[in-house]
Amino acid sequence: YFVRVFDWYDTAPPSTTFDICVYSTPAAPANDNCGGAIALTVGSSCSPVTGNATSATESLPALACNAFTGNANDDVWYSFVATATALTIEVAGSAGYDAVVDLRSGACPGTNIACADATVAGDVETINATGLTVGNTYRVRVYDYAAGAPASPTFDICVYSTPAAPANDN
Repeated sequence: YFVRVFDWYDTAPPSTTFDICVYSTPAAPANDNCGGAIALTVGSSCSPVTGNATSATESLPALACNAFTGNANDDVWYSFVATATALTIEVAGSAGYDAVVDLRSGACPGTNIACADATVAGDVETINATGLTVGNTYRVRVYDYAAGAPASPTFDICVYSTPAAPANDN
């Protein structure tokens, strides 16, 4: 490959030096598409798994969530098998990652059944999912709200059972 470098001045340029670099972009993550979703274990409390969206690409357009529509140009996928009819999904974005969380049911890519986009970069998005079918596989799509690559492409994700109310709740 050849890279042509020139300046557009019709007279001598103010400087004749410049920098150029060529590098490869890291490969897309294994969970870049729904079929490669990383399986999460449902816990009794949040036991986060660190996610990374470096070089991820858009697999579905962004959805409207809480009256906001971000940019899904870097979505990644997770899955879990429901162990209860009510589960909590949490995604904590890093300081430069404004997470949008899309919970889906059915075969890939599934149908949206809940979403979370109520906070900003570095905060936690939470879906308190109800009406789940025990034994069914659900998918979670996560992406950074902003267009382009996020300042920090990492986040933590977990799925856990919502604690039952104590016997003396009423």
